[in-house]
Amino acid sequence: MRLLSTADLHYRPPQFDWLVEQSADVDVDVVVIPGDHRQVIGAAPLEVQIVVISKFCCGHIHQAPWVDGGGWIDQRGSTWMINAGHQPGPMPAHVMIDLDEGTAEWIALPERQVVEMRP
Repeated sequence: MRLLSTADLHYRPPQFDWLVEQSADVDVDVVVIPGDHRQVIGAAPLEVQIVVISKFCCGHIHQAPWVDGGGWIDQRGSTWMINAGHQPGPMPAHVMIDLDEGTAEWIALPERQVVEMRP
C-alpha cells in the first residue's frame, strides 16, 4: 500500500496538478490532503477557489461529508481520496485506515461509516 500525503496547498493550482500527475505516475493507492486547500487572503475569490479545487478533490471541502453530493471518500481508478471534513468541537472528524484489514472508518459525531478498500 502506497500513500501520498501533502497539505498546505493554499490554492496553488500547479501543486494540485502535480498531485494528480504524481498519483497516477507513481502508482499511489491513497492521496491524503489533510488541510489548507484554500488561500483566504490575496488569492482568487473563495467561490472561484472552491470550483477549481473541487475538480481535484471531488468536492471534498471541509463540510462536504454533510452536504448533498458530498462524501468523505472517493476512488479514481486505483487511487483513493479521503477527507474527513471539518467538525467543530473537541473531537475532529477523522478517518482510521487499517491497511491490514483493508478498511477505512470515518468517524464524525454522531455518524460512523466503514468502507472496504480492497480491489
